[in-house]
Amino acid sequence: MGALLQIAAAGTLHPLGVRAESAGDLLRIFSETMGAIGGISFGLGLWAVCFSNFVSGTAGYALIVRDIWHRFVTRRAASDGAPEDPAQHDPVYRWCVAVLGLSPLYILLTKVEPVALALTVRSLVVVLIPILGGGADDPHEQ
Repeated sequence: MGALLQIAAAGTLHPLGVRAESAGDLLRIFSETMGAIGGISFGLGLWAVCFSNFVSGTAGYALIVRDIWHRFVTRRAASDGAPEDPAQHDPVYRWCVAVLGLSPLYILLTKVEPVALALTVRSLVVVLIPILGGGADDPHEQ
C-alpha cells in the first residue's frame, strides 16, 4: 500500500515539475494547496504513520526474535511451557522491545538522516517476511 501511495504521489508531483526531497517540502505543498488545514492534516497523518509503524514493528519484530530464540537457542517451541501472555512475562520479548524501542535514539545525538536505512530495512522486510511465513509451523500439527 505504501508503494502505491508513493507511485501516486510521484505521478502527481512529477508532471508539475515539483521535486519533494523532504517532509518539509510536502508540508509546504499541502499548506499552499489546502491552507492551514492541509498542513495540519499532513502533519497529523505523518505522525500517525510513524507512530503506528514504530509500535507495531517493535512488537512484531520482538515476537519474531522471541520465537527464533526459543526454537533455536533454547530448543523448545515458543508455546511449550511459555506464559500465556509473552508480552508481559517473557524476558526475551521484553529485552527485544527495549532494544528495538531505544536504539533509534542515536539519531538525536548524530546528524544522520536515516532515509537510506529506512528504505533498506523495508526492502529486507519484503524479502524476509515470506521466508519467515513459509518456515512457520502449523499450530494444528502435533
